[in-house]
Amino acid sequence: MDFLTRMGEDDRGAVLREHLRASGVDLLPESVVPSSPTSTAVATLDTQGVASYQFNLDWDVAIEAAPMTPLVVHASSMGTVMPPGGAKVADYMQRARDLATISYDPNTRAGIMGPVDRVRPLVERLVGLSDVVKASTEDIAWLYPGSSAEEVVRRWSQAGPCLVVVTDGENGALAATRQTLLQVPAEPATVVDTIGAGDTFSAGLIDGLWAQNLLSTHRRAQLAALSRDDAARLLVHAGRAAAITVSRPGARPPTRQEMLEAYGA
Repeated sequence: MDFLTRMGEDDRGAVLREHLRASGVDLLPESVVPSSPTSTAVATLDTQGVASYQFNLDWDVAIEAAPMTPLVVHASSMGTVMPPGGAKVADYMQRARDLATISYDPNTRAGIMGPVDRVRPLVERLVGLSDVVKASTEDIAWLYPGSSAEEVVRRWSQAGPCLVVVTDGENGALAATRQTLLQVPAEPATVVDTIGAGDTFSAGLIDGLWAQNLLSTHRRAQLAALSRDDAARLLVHAGRAAAITVSRPGARPPTRQEMLEAYGA
């Protein structure tokens, strides 16, 4: 897996690079910018393990280094809307759509993304470019005050994606395919720390699509025809991965071996 981002040559960047290396991720060399500090997010947990964040970001990206023969492209959060890097990411998603499955998670951060009236059309453009969209009820509440998750799931599904999912913590996940609307319960978990839960769920969706051989632009028609049962299996798989992440401190998604040990599949 290729990963393109932005980090410095400082100590924080070194920690990130070692973690990526140990996880089998190929960090593209253009991600390291010696003159730039590594961005940070300071997380504070409440008594339920729910995190709030304080950010210090420097965001641009050498998008010309991104591979143009991908199987799947995933983009998320501030990197898709904050200038100057956000516009480059969005343009790459547009170009890559003819080559790859496009996965998108708005993962909104109201304190740093800027006014919602500026962010909403950017999010809606990316939703329209995507095959798979995953959001949370917190994202929906900020983007569309007064709208229900079901209303937004249906609206976004009509904009182009083959699969739209909205997660709601212990209440499970709601999803829309081109054929149906479905709800799955949350996987039982003792919550220690919610950091990384949403990102893990997105990764679980992509991993599940990989297992079902539904990634790449050549599989878009099959993804659009996703059955209710296959969609439910995807959501369960992603929910199980997120359940492992929230059950331990830190943003530590499970490996495939951990998933096999915990669930047998």
